[in-house]
Formats: sequence, structure tokens, C-alpha cells
Amino acid sequence: MSVRRFPLPPLALRVRQALPPDRPVWLVGGAVRDLALGRAVKDLDLAVESEALPLGQRLAERLGGAFVPLDPDRGCARVVVPGEQLEIDLADFRAPGLRADLLARDFTLNAMAIDLAGDGTVIDPTGGLIDLDNRTVRLIHRDALVDDPLRGLRGVRIAAELGFALDPATEREIRCQAPSLEESAAERRREELLRCFAAPQVAATLEQLASLGLLTYLLPELETLRHHDPDRFSHSLAVTTALDTAVTTLEGAPSARDLPLLSYLRARRGAGPSRHTLLRLAASLHDVAKAEPLRVEGEEHAEAGARVAEERLRTLRLAAQDAQAVATLVRHHTRPPEMRQAQPLTVQFLYRFLRSTGDEATGCGLLMLADLAAKAPDSSALDQLLARVGELAAAHLLTPPERFAPTPLVNGNDLIAADICPPGPDMGPLLDRLLEAQVVGDVATRDDALALASRLRGGS
Repeated sequence: MSVRRFPLPPLALRVRQALPPDRPVWLVGGAVRDLALGRAVKDLDLAVESEALPLGQRLAERLGGAFVPLDPDRGCARVVVPGEQLEIDLADFRAPGLRADLLARDFTLNAMAIDLAGDGTVIDPTGGLIDLDNRTVRLIHRDALVDDPLRGLRGVRIAAELGFALDPATEREIRCQAPSLEESAAERRREELLRCFAAPQVAATLEQLASLGLLTYLLPELETLRHHDPDRFSHSLAVTTALDTAVTTLEGAPSARDLPLLSYLRARRGAGPSRHTLLRLAASLHDVAKAEPLRVEGEEHAEAGARVAEERLRTLRLAAQDAQAVATLVRHHTRPPEMRQAQPLTVQFLYRFLRSTGDEATGCGLLMLADLAAKAPDSSALDQLLARVGELAAAHLLTPPERFAPTPLVNGNDLIAADICPPGPDMGPLLDRLLEAQVVGDVATRDDALALASRLRGGS
């Protein structure tokens, strides 16, 4: 086997300078894999014989980062450098010596190392470089899945991210061990699943998860749809594929010029998944209420599906706001009558839709487009819907917020003082009606709003 060397990235050299010169430290795992593939190395995984935690504390001090003990009992820690969006993981060897540590890992392409103080020579005891050349994800040994049942899902995710294929023997072993995935913590399953949805070719990845028996331990409702209604399952996958086309199509629509779609889709809440990832997740789940045991058809399936989707994502420990965002997308993926018409959208419709969907308004439009495109890619209705979605997205992303959420002309105290409406359950709906009238332009002053309130309440 030929020896291969790769120049260490500047980041690794910087870390090496911050560490004690007499401590052997190895770059391992995904960082070496990405280096060999010519991909950008964004984060580092480091392995040391022992005392990774105090080494991590020193590194954090030298780099001006934060030290996070991940698993003190196993000697795992992380250094986070916030200003540079940099994470460095450090871990003690999993077995005595570097070779044994590498052999105890999951896949060959993750079982390579480079000495930070060396000449960039790759230490590769399992043939990871050959598997990289062959674009193959291969288990090192059968016990790898027994040691950590999540590794099967991780293998699918790595293959999806890299555009690689699973080795046939690895596929068989993952399929055999699939039920053990249920033993993995929900949070760990969630993170791998989200990365699958962020990777290219989501539909193919979902098909693979299903064929390997893993989907039922991730999104069981989607697996049920596949089992009882294969055509609708195929449609759900087609919608995830059509989403990316919908984005490109919308960017070229005359009604949607200058839309900041890319920044909208890249946005995320804190460290959570991007809006694009959540949108793909919603696309896969948009018809789950049509499967057993609910079997909900018609317009009602969207509301039922939203409840199912949010409950499933909460089970996977997705952040509440992100789970609610997916539920909103599923709830509003069906086209209301106004989105089916040739006439431009009215201010009243835009106000009501934006109020119902909030930050997900443009995403809902994209999901409508993808849903219709997957059913009727050449229909005239698609061109019509594209124009309406463009108007919706422009209102959402380009219009100043105060246009559809202005400061109200009157409040509850004003209505009480004018003896129009007492405190109680009627107050909220009345204020909503007044704000809508203000946005539409039916009232422009405080006196106009009070007069309208009086008429709505049946006064003179």
C-alpha cells in the first residue's frame, strides 16, 4: 500500500502551536477524511493517549475559546471558538495505542490519523484511503454496530453527504442490526436524521433508510405511509426533490425579483437546523395523516398531519420552535382558493396568511409549489401558482414589517373607555378585525377605528 501525505490545514498547524510540544496529538476521523477528499476542513477531531480534558482546557485558554467537557468519564471534551465558528473535539484513545484506537472506530474512512507534529503521512490501518478512492462506506468490523447502534444511521448519513455507496456487507449488517437503533438516545437519532435531510438527494436517502429498516425508528408515520400507500409515499419523496426546483423556479419569477431566498433558506434558530432542512422535513411529512391509522382525506389532512408531525419531532427532541415551524408548513401546504386564481393576491389575503404562518410564509408557498409540481409538473396551474407564490414571498420578505403588522390605532383600553366593548372574550376578535381594517386601508385614524368598532358591535 502506497504512503500518502497531505499538507495540514492552517487551522491544524495553529492548534499544534497552542499545544505542548512534547505531547503527541493526532488529527483523526472526519477531518482526515475531508483532507484526503480535498474538502474544506471546518472542525478538528484530535486523539491523544490520555488527559484530553486538561489538554482541552489549555487549548481553550490559548485560543480564547470555551471549554466544554462532553464526557469526562471517557475523556472527551470540546473547545468552541465562537468568533471563528470553530469546534475542536479532543478524546482519549478508545483502546491502548493509536492503531488499536483506530481499529475500534466505526467506518474505514473515519479510521485514519495524521500526527500533528509529523510530515502529513496518513496512518490508515483499515484501508480507508482505498475506500475513499472507491467512494465506499464500509464498516471496520461487525461489532461496530453492537458497540453503538447509531452507527448504521451514521453510515447512511455519511454516504448521503459524500455521494458514496454503502458496501454490500455493510448494508447487510445495518439491516440485520436495524432494530437496535431504537436503543440510541432520541437526541442522537435526531441529529443524524437532520443531517440526512440537509444532504443532497434526500429522496434517495429516505428510500435507503426504509430499505435498511431504519426509517421506522426515525419517522414511523412515514414508514407506515410507505407500507399502506406506496404511491403517496413516492409522492412525498417527489415533493422533497421538487423543493429545490421550486426554489430555482421562484427565483426566476417576475413577481419575485430580488427575493433574498438563499439567506431565508439558510437561516436557523440558534444552533438548530436551517429553514431549508426543516422545509424538506415538512415535505416528507406533509401527507402522513393520510396513512393508517388516521386515514384523513381532503383539506382536513393538513391540520391532522401538522399535529402528527409536531408530536413526532417532539419525540425526537427537536427544539419546540423548530417542531412548530414544521407543523406550520404541513398545516398550510394545501393551496387556498386565492392561490389557485389568476388574479393577484389581495392585501386582505396577504395579511391573513402572513398572520397565520409568520416566518414560514414563504416556505409554505414553496411547499405548495413543490406539492403541485410533483403531481402535475407541466400544468398551467403551476404557472399560475408560481405567480401567486412570488407575490406572497415578496410581501413576506421584501415588504417592511410594519406594512402588515402596524402599531394599532386603538387598543383594548380605548374600546373600554369609549364604552364600545367591555373586557372579555369578545375583545380579542374585535381588535383583530380593527387591525385588519387598518392594514387593508378601511380605517386610517383613531376615530375611524372607534367608529368601525362601534358599528361592528351594533352601535349607532
